[in-house]
Amino acid sequence: MPAFAATSPLQFLQARIDAVHPESAAAFVASYDVTGTDAHGLADGGAAYTYDQALTLLAFLSSGDNARARRIGNALVWAQAHDRFYHDGRLRNAYAAGVIDATPARLPGYWSKTENKWIEDSYQVGSASGNQAWAGIALLRLSAATGDRRYADAARSIGRFLIDKVGVTGGLPGGFEGFEPSPQTLTWCSTEHNADALASLRLLDATYPGEGFGAAADQLRAFLATMWQGDHYAVGTLPDGKTINPYSSLDAQTFTLMALAAAPATGRSAMAYLQRTHGVPGGFDYSDAKAGLWPEGTLQAALVYKLTGQPEKAQTLIDTQIEALTPEGGLYAVQGIGGAPLDRLDTKLRLGNGEGLEWYYYRRIHIAPVAWLVMAQAGYNPLASASAPGK
Repeated sequence: MPAFAATSPLQFLQARIDAVHPESAAAFVASYDVTGTDAHGLADGGAAYTYDQALTLLAFLSSGDNARARRIGNALVWAQAHDRFYHDGRLRNAYAAGVIDATPARLPGYWSKTENKWIEDSYQVGSASGNQAWAGIALLRLSAATGDRRYADAARSIGRFLIDKVGVTGGLPGGFEGFEPSPQTLTWCSTEHNADALASLRLLDATYPGEGFGAAADQLRAFLATMWQGDHYAVGTLPDGKTINPYSSLDAQTFTLMALAAAPATGRSAMAYLQRTHGVPGGFDYSDAKAGLWPEGTLQAALVYKLTGQPEKAQTLIDTQIEALTPEGGLYAVQGIGGAPLDRLDTKLRLGNGEGLEWYYYRRIHIAPVAWLVMAQAGYNPLASASAPGK
């Protein structure tokens, strides 16, 4: 890994993209600092997850750094237009980090000496609905900030993919996972994904009225209403698309509250639930196992506290994460409770339709929580409606 000079979270992100030369080129930033040589480490080494790129772009916008935001936006536009197989507006879940100028756009992977072949990850090459929505949100906000219509047009194609290929029938299903030409269809509906897509479709409707984005957004809002369980939002449905999944998820609360601009009573109720079921000293776990602290979700919660009129709680979480910054301004993806060692955090989720590999976060520096820290400090809500862009 190259050395990065930084003293603050924003400078950490700026240093990461500045290290990709030439500095004017379209570029993606590696999501993690990975040094492992096992299959998992090799798969994530040099991988730039689309969700992380969208967050980093939005963090730059929240600080007025449009130039660096454009570098990531240009990379998203390029990747969409230069896929090796798909030409329907979708993006992959991840790309190879670095300058994005190859045709087709490079995907992550590694050469296996034992198998004597190139290995790619089935999740990384897929197209999850939530990741599409986050890319669309980032591109639409970048278009609004710069006046460059190319970004909005790319987001429009993503929106059409979500409506036409994934399908909005009540809730929005999970998207696709696996390799072309026949990836697995994810049939569950995620509350978090639907909240992300609601924000993206509302922004699209404001930009391209009369193209069906508003009607689709109304369906997603109705779906989210059915997920309200009296004091919190359910995580979504099982693969049948109807049965409520009993699993408890942090971001089903935070993202939905951001996207809906929920009434103060609803927001406070959901956050109280989150504190009871996911709260650990200093922050929150991803799941209700309370086995460790998830910095990314903790900072999402800090932003929601700000948005629901609880600034003291927000600042406590922000201060805790500022204390956890590395000397370069980064954050680890997981933290042990009370300083205890923690190598990985189990989300209690599985890939695919619930039958795939377990989903873990590992103790390594991750750009996503840093981006959330920048946005939480600024009080910048990336899922806000079109009537209140940004904040």
